[in-house]
Amino acid sequence: MRVSPGQRIAVDGFVMEGRGGVDESMLTGEARAINKRIGDSLIGGSINLDGVLTYRASAVGFETVLSRIIRLVDGAQASK
Repeated sequence: MRVSPGQRIAVDGFVMEGRGGVDESMLTGEARAINKRIGDSLIGGSINLDGVLTYRASAVGFETVLSRIIRLVDGAQASK
């Protein structure tokens, strides 16, 4: 898949071509963009800030990082 600057990364994956800064603050809390290059992992839902990235999906649906976090939070809330 290809993601242009300003677009959200659809699913978890690995960069196959390109490089650029990615905003992962919604999951990591890191205020600065994280530079990504070939071979680096991408988290679905993060935003590509600059550069065009071509990536290959590694997880979709219930297998994504975001989905696992949601399940953990739901489980913690249910156990109160």
